Amino acid sequence: MTELFGPKVAIVDDRPEEVAGIIDFMEENKVGYQYFNADIIENNYPSTTIDSVELVFLDLYYSSKFDPYQCAQWIDHIIPSKQLYELIVWSKDSNKTDEVLSVLNDIEKTPRIVLTKQKNNFQDAEGVSRLIAEIKEDFQENKEVTEEFIAEIIEISENFVVLNCLLDSETEFYQIRRFEKSPLSHFTNLKTGGFMMVRITTQPGERKFEFIEDFSDHSKLFEQKNIFLKFKDSPLFKKTIGDEDNF
Repeated sequence: MTELFGPKVAIVDDRPEEVAGIIDFMEENKVGYQYFNADIIENNYPSTTIDSVELVFLDLYYSSKFDPYQCAQWIDHIIPSKQLYELIVWSKDSNKTDEVLSVLNDIEKTPRIVLTKQKNNFQDAEGVSRLIAEIKEDFQENKEVTEEFIAEIIEISENFVVLNCLLDSETEFYQIRRFEKSPLSHFTNLKTGGFMMVRITTQPGERKFEFIEDFSDHSKLFEQKNIFLKFKDSPLFKKTIGDEDNF
């Protein structure tokens, strides 16, 4: 079912029976949706991105081997560039979510809100009703999300900067992210090896980026050998290092 102006919900799963309850809910409540069978043998991607989609249910396994790039490719085919959307990771292996989010960030398709829902917890008769209730409650709690972290500048191009972001100091979780360079015009000492504080505030319909110059020495936090080798397979670096014209 799709609405007059297109579906609001996209459902990606290679097992139709595992999303049948979600589809029935959409039908009963007249919510526009589109189901995509993620069978890796078939090319079932939409012919073009879908402007109307605001919410994606995404399974993570389409074969015996997990591949975060396959998951991100579905989002890339469905969600237009710079469109805000919410992502529900609907999987038996939702612990793989961070790997998918890393790739989505590389291709600049980061969701506004991410929820993880373990399929096994919603397989009983009341599973879908409980799932929808939890989603609504989670969205109410996530009306505004603020993310703040220290980052090291590791690459500068004409239009972008690439940062090594320390997203969680307790677990030492780092992530490479790319940002437009223009908001950093107030920096007095923008150079590779420098540091900054990044604050990202997200709320429905809006995402605000703040960059705060930091002159402190955070080198010990970023003492990772061969940082470029570690991320050499990332599409982000294939586009930026020595190939800035491909932005």
